[in-house]
Amino acid sequence: MEPFHSSQGFVRALKNSSDPPSPEGPLKIEIARQAWDNKAFYVPRKEEVIADWVLTRLLKEKSTALDVRYWALLLDVISSPQASLRTWLLPLLNRIPVLPVVISLLKGLPDVDVPARQHLMLLTCNCLATVWPLAVHKFTTENLLECFGVFLSSAQCCQEDKNHDQIGQWLILSFTSSFNNSSMKKKLYSTFTQMYLRDWMSYTTTKTATSVLRENIYAAGVEILFCLDILRQSVDGEITFFEALEGVDIPSLLGNLPRLFRSFVTSVKRFRGALFGQGSSRQSTGGVEEARAAGMRFFISSQPLLNVSGLEVRAWTAQVELLKVISDEALFSSSQRDLEGVFTVVIENAISVLSTAGSAEEQQAIIFLVADVLTMIARIEYSIIETALPRILPLILVRPTADKSFFSFLGILLDYHSKTRTLNTHLSILLSALERDKIAFFLDDVRAIYQVSTEASALAHPVHFDRLVISTRTFITSTQIVPTIHTIFETLASCSDAFAAAQETLSEHLKKTKKGKSPVVASENIVHDLDVSAFCLSLCFRISSVILSAISQQSLPSSIREELHHSADAFRSASLHPALSKSVKFMNKMIGTRSREVWGSSVGVSSLLRLQYSMGAQRCHPLTLEDSWDGKTLTKLMVLLDESCDEHGCSAYPTTNFEIFRTLLDSVGHNVEEHASLIDKLIAFVTQGPLSQDAGRTQIALLHLLIDQWLPIIDELASGEQLRNIVRVIVGSGNIVLQHYLSSAQVWELRSLRNAFLAYFDDATSVLGTSDKRPEVFIGTDSATRRDIPLVFPILLAFPVEYFSRQSWLNFAKRALHADTAICGLIIEDEEYLSQSKSVLRIFSRRVFSHLGVIDRQFEDVPSYLEHLTTSGTTAPIKRELTLATLDLVEFYVSSLLKAETNHRSATSELLTNFHQRLQLSSFLEQDVRSQCFQRMLHLLVREHQADSFSDEFRAKMLKIQNDFKDFLQPSMTAMIVNDLTANDLKSHVSGLLDGWLCVISLQRWLTPKGVNSQVYGHQLCLKFCQLNENRSHHHAVTTTFAILKEEFLYSTDVTRRALLDIVTEAYVVLYPTVGTEGEVRMDAILADIYGELSAPEFTHVTETVSRSLLSDEHTSVSLQCMVGVTMLLLQEIPKTTFQVAQTFMTFCITTFGSRDVFISLSPSIRQQVLHFLVQRCRDRSTTLRSVDVSAIWSLVAKLLSGTREQDENTSTTTFHDIITVIRSLVRFRRDLVVQTLPHLGYILRQLLMTMRRPRAQLGAKQSAMVAQSFPPWINPQQPLGNEEAKALSRLLESLATKSIVKVQSSNTEAQKAESLVGPFSKHAAYVLTAHIDAVGDPLCIFPASIRKELEPGLFALCDMINEHSRDAIMLSSLDAGGKTMMKALWKEYEKQRYIGKG
Repeated sequence: MEPFHSSQGFVRALKNSSDPPSPEGPLKIEIARQAWDNKAFYVPRKEEVIADWVLTRLLKEKSTALDVRYWALLLDVISSPQASLRTWLLPLLNRIPVLPVVISLLKGLPDVDVPARQHLMLLTCNCLATVWPLAVHKFTTENLLECFGVFLSSAQCCQEDKNHDQIGQWLILSFTSSFNNSSMKKKLYSTFTQMYLRDWMSYTTTKTATSVLRENIYAAGVEILFCLDILRQSVDGEITFFEALEGVDIPSLLGNLPRLFRSFVTSVKRFRGALFGQGSSRQSTGGVEEARAAGMRFFISSQPLLNVSGLEVRAWTAQVELLKVISDEALFSSSQRDLEGVFTVVIENAISVLSTAGSAEEQQAIIFLVADVLTMIARIEYSIIETALPRILPLILVRPTADKSFFSFLGILLDYHSKTRTLNTHLSILLSALERDKIAFFLDDVRAIYQVSTEASALAHPVHFDRLVISTRTFITSTQIVPTIHTIFETLASCSDAFAAAQETLSEHLKKTKKGKSPVVASENIVHDLDVSAFCLSLCFRISSVILSAISQQSLPSSIREELHHSADAFRSASLHPALSKSVKFMNKMIGTRSREVWGSSVGVSSLLRLQYSMGAQRCHPLTLEDSWDGKTLTKLMVLLDESCDEHGCSAYPTTNFEIFRTLLDSVGHNVEEHASLIDKLIAFVTQGPLSQDAGRTQIALLHLLIDQWLPIIDELASGEQLRNIVRVIVGSGNIVLQHYLSSAQVWELRSLRNAFLAYFDDATSVLGTSDKRPEVFIGTDSATRRDIPLVFPILLAFPVEYFSRQSWLNFAKRALHADTAICGLIIEDEEYLSQSKSVLRIFSRRVFSHLGVIDRQFEDVPSYLEHLTTSGTTAPIKRELTLATLDLVEFYVSSLLKAETNHRSATSELLTNFHQRLQLSSFLEQDVRSQCFQRMLHLLVREHQADSFSDEFRAKMLKIQNDFKDFLQPSMTAMIVNDLTANDLKSHVSGLLDGWLCVISLQRWLTPKGVNSQVYGHQLCLKFCQLNENRSHHHAVTTTFAILKEEFLYSTDVTRRALLDIVTEAYVVLYPTVGTEGEVRMDAILADIYGELSAPEFTHVTETVSRSLLSDEHTSVSLQCMVGVTMLLLQEIPKTTFQVAQTFMTFCITTFGSRDVFISLSPSIRQQVLHFLVQRCRDRSTTLRSVDVSAIWSLVAKLLSGTREQDENTSTTTFHDIITVIRSLVRFRRDLVVQTLPHLGYILRQLLMTMRRPRAQLGAKQSAMVAQSFPPWINPQQPLGNEEAKALSRLLESLATKSIVKVQSSNTEAQKAESLVGPFSKHAAYVLTAHIDAVGDPLCIFPASIRKELEPGLFALCDMINEHSRDAIMLSSLDAGGKTMMKALWKEYEKQRYIGKG
């Protein structure tokens, strides 16, 4: 039967049992598609018939769910606008379930290739967007859960498919809503954990889905796993969740476990009332302790899952996150002491890892995670880890652990003992960890571990030592100092005695070995024992020195201090000096024969000398007495310096040599006669090479030590040759040491050393001053000379000019120019060397000539030398640094020549002739050095000279140059105006052409200040640049165009200036945002020059134009910001007779800024520009203010400080400081106007005090919004103001009591008297104090102690203004009980510091 013969035939064809209905006929889907596309074919309720058939087909035949033809047809049908969907589609969906179709679709997705799958998901998503909302009420929770599980399994093949994710969003939202209303949560939980938990774990662990979908899927799973019905089974027994984890992928589980732990804790707290709130046997804690116990049971149950072989990094990462949850949620409390065992097991595992971990990268990652674990446990409960510290600290010491993880762990230890004031206990634990019996087990390779512990161990790192010093100095109590110092000396003595005994044992053993009575194996063990003793001695002495330097004994009675003196002296005499003497003697005996045995002794000697020096360097420290050195020991140390060198003359033990040098230098004050020999040895040590890394660091450290402490003594005692050697070492040691030397103030006062430097530089540059041989010969042939030239003169640049004579500097400058000339004549392929050398030499010469005010040659020779400067190096690309150096030097020569033009006309004539003959169009287009030199000369003429001051001949030549340059530049300018300007043009030669034309018109105005322009290009060029969108990368061309417009405006007659004036302002507003920071500075200077040359009528015209523009609503935020900048530049320098106009305009601006919200709330940049305007008027132009201006300023500042619903993304501290500057300027300079508006001032100060608050943590949404709305728009509550802002506000409050003289427009200041606002403001000060009390007492905010501390001086100044009667009155009328308490506390602190006049 023909399907399209009638509607009945069409319906029968679709319901036929076979497909196609007739043999060799079309398929049913094709019949349905043709019937739908054929608009002339009528079927009653066609859309319902086709949709019914498609949905039925999709439901019954699962394979059709992957056929895009069915989904495309269904989409067309349900998208038809012919009838309302709800009238026919809703009943259809009530009869035909859609969810099984979606399940069939999702199950089949992995079998579809990617392009087809993407097209299929697009059609499906569009269909379900219409169908899902109508059918969702028929979905059962079980079916939704099944679909949820199928979606998770299909997610792996549909990564980053937005349509697939959208279907997932609809599914998750529907399932969550249905699950929350379901009464079969336990059954759903069982189904989910048995069938879908594995896929859910994998999906939520990976990053394949979008963040919103992943979070929603995770939240849905958490709702199932930790719903109330399931939690009831877990609160008193085993956690049900862990019973369902069999078969779950372990990596996915480890990745999700900490997150699940946090969700479990959150759920338990959420249902705390239902879980723990019933029954009389429950504790009256509101279920808090029970919730904590449940969380800890989850943690204990999770521990077996972390013992996985091969996944140690993931396991320890999960452990860190689990412990972080315990810390964040405060799950462990003092009532759970029986659960400490689980933490003990974790600590033991951590110690095991630290003991056995290797040096591989993965092992290092595990070590750092172990440190994080220990840090978390210490943060949770310090007492748990305290007993294990003697085992943990040695492990930290012997491993390369200088990572933030271990620094955090050590910081936690310090913080705990600082807060509990038990630092003496911590110091004892720290020293006991270095005992030999605790650390020897880990010292198989002592020497390698020693290197690690001194360079890469967190425990011996300077970062940890700095924190240790600060904590000890701040928090150790006076009663703990004496026992701590006794403990330190006992430990030091024990280590010293152990080292001396080990060294004595080795010495005796060596004697027996010579007689053949001792085996070799015993020798190895004895040497190892000595090395271990030296290792412990070294670290113990380092840490002890740090602690001793931090302990202050000033608060101790003199009798106790004397006792400590005797303890220190007893330690020196009984342990330190004997051990040092024996060690030096042993080293002298063995260093030349047995280096293997000497290593331990060298470490011990270094440690003993370091402690000796440390105690001696603190002579102001009451702990120490003046050391009495044994002369024999000093002699042995001198001998040891010679004996410690290897066959190449290099030091075998550089660290020991450093300590010996430091000790011997310290002995200079003890009448040692070998000064010359010592200095020779020192110079030989710092100049030796090649060096190991350790020796190199030692040399640098010794040079720094010399510069910091011993240069005055060396300056006094060293011979001239020795001083020259020292200078040579310092200069050749590199930038770090040299910069250290040059930044030391004392070295410039050392005459002998200064003369040695001068002699060194004179000798280094002497080749440049000889006349028997040309300098270029030396430089070209001698590589050392070529290397030293760029090195010497930068050092000379850093020398203060006052310390060398004028003639010396002039000689050096001449030599620099000789070197420059010689280098320019070399043929060297090293362009970097040429550029760097010439730059240095020309910069040096320019600075010396500028300081001396002279040049090095006759004026007649200047033009030829300038020709050399402009032509040298043109064959190679010239770097910008060299170009600037050349231009600066040329500018100085030209400036000197122009000043002497009347006496040296031939020289200036030759200079102009050179420019005239050699400058062509190509010079300007390519912006070569010669054209830039010409521009510099013109800038000098315009800026510093008048045309009338030069001879007629000079002016005639300049006019000729101007006309000729104009002739060859003007055609190119005209062509640029006629043609369209593109970004590619800006990349070629447009900037050079504009610079050349600017030179022409600037020279024209300099020669004839007023005239008629034959060609005006400025406004046309500005219009072209306004039409470009890529000006920021070509800001020089834009600003040059604006400068051309300025020159044309200033050259024009009064008739044409008015029309150009409006163009100038408009061009500034449009171009200013496009030129970048550097271009903005230049455009501001150009516009200021224009406004500075205005006549009175022109000034009035501009103020009227700007006033109308400020009131316009057509501005963007950027253009409005530019208009505020225009007002600032316009009022910067006003013409004569326009003072009243300027005052009126200023008042209008301030009033407009305060009355229009766009200047405050539209953009932070506009707000900041408005504040800059206020700062300019109040600080720099305060004499122009009137009373009406001050009232308007108060109104504007009050609006800036008022609360708002919307805050900026970042807090602007600049805005706060600008407001403070405005108010302080008014108080200091215009007290006469402020007195009339004191209530306004008091209100502003109250607002400022309220801005110092900080919102409390973990406020609710409504509370956070309330707090945020109380802050001004430029303060983000999450980024509060800090101590610097509080300090600035305090200074403002103090300035109220500072006497000052009013600045007014009058020259008669004799009658004025310096006064303050103390008297007038005393009636308002109390209310400002109450604002501070209100801010401190705000229940939703905190007021940190550091902020209160910074504000105290200002608050005390306010207290000084009011008397006790006013204080009591304000307490009774305005403060509650808490406010009264805070006021009394503040007043008590004020009374403590107030001067009452008794002595």
